[in-house]
Amino acid sequence: MTDFLNPKAPGQWWRQLSNAEKGTVSLWVIIALWMVVKSYTSTTTSTVSDEYTLGAARWLAGDDLYAGANGFLYLPQFAFLYSIFSLFPLWVSEALWRLTQLTVMLFGLVSFARLMRAPGEKSFVPLLSLAVVCISTASFRNGQANIMLLGVLLLSTTALARYRWNTAAVLMTFGLIVKPTFIIFYLLAGALNRPLYWRLPLGILVAITVPMLFKDAGYVWEQHGNFVVMLQQAIAYGEAGPKLTWAHLFAIFPQVAGFSVSPEVQQVTRLVMAPLTVVAAWYASQRYPREMACYYVYALAICYLMLFNPRNETNDYALLSVAIGYWVAVSKHRFHAIKYHAFCWFFVLGFVASKFIVMLTPGMWAWWKPVMGILFTLFLLQRLFSQAQARGSQEGLQKFQTSPQDKSG
Repeated sequence: MTDFLNPKAPGQWWRQLSNAEKGTVSLWVIIALWMVVKSYTSTTTSTVSDEYTLGAARWLAGDDLYAGANGFLYLPQFAFLYSIFSLFPLWVSEALWRLTQLTVMLFGLVSFARLMRAPGEKSFVPLLSLAVVCISTASFRNGQANIMLLGVLLLSTTALARYRWNTAAVLMTFGLIVKPTFIIFYLLAGALNRPLYWRLPLGILVAITVPMLFKDAGYVWEQHGNFVVMLQQAIAYGEAGPKLTWAHLFAIFPQVAGFSVSPEVQQVTRLVMAPLTVVAAWYASQRYPREMACYYVYALAICYLMLFNPRNETNDYALLSVAIGYWVAVSKHRFHAIKYHAFCWFFVLGFVASKFIVMLTPGMWAWWKPVMGILFTLFLLQRLFSQAQARGSQEGLQKFQTSPQDKSG
């Protein structure tokens, strides 16, 4: 079995791939072509790039980037970076943006698959790819930054697992620029890894300073202040606003049961669950090998984000796709358990079925994905604690079997 995308033999690369890997390459080529065609044929429908382009245009003009709780919801650095794409014709910029996101995501996917695969196992890339495509199709279509953010999450996880602190700090700083919701992973991984304590603040300082080389420092500072104000407004709108298409834990109740949870209760719940998430991730770091511990940091951070971010949209669940896909791959290639493998596919297919299940509640179509998020979180916690206990018992048995026997009796 060859390593997926093995750079050692580029001339024989295609022939070395398994049928599953060849199918995966073909799938991603089709996705890339679909995104280019979509960019050319429908530049004004099913896209969020108009907000990105507007933010970039405001940046270049020196105007205020923000307009309250909706619209451009990113750091000023994102507008600065996206201004590169805005220089091209609209459909070209849309295509380049999507292909850039896809490239980052694929690098992250392959690096994560290599990290998590045990020696001698088949490649995880095909099954991870299927999970991503099934759950993330809307984000591919719309050009949402979720795709690039997923890639940065996976690259960051790989860098942390391999103790590449400088690389991890750069990637994690970039993740904040791609989307502010990266802050959950940023804080969780930062808290658990002491070498990042000075590297992450340094990365933030560089990220703030670089745009000042191109724009007046006063303007850049002002936009950071406006970003904080916008963020507060956006959170308040997500907690108490009338929109019934948010996709988080507390959005289930108004969409299904007809009542809302107060913003105060939502805030207290987030504050209580945050340290518990840190404890769970710390527990993983103490009981698991480095690679698996870093997987749990990624998965727990995204589960927390999906359940408690008041501005979640249904497409944001793309970030959870690889966390789910990992268990699909492991159940098939490592555990060889058909029933367990089918059970893991339930989470993937549950997200796919969302568009049909929400037909039960016309006009309220965002509640099912949070339900699936809750179910996967419970599954993840069960895996976290039960596997650690099983591993500890196995290690204890091995120590007992290899210890010197008492022959005095």
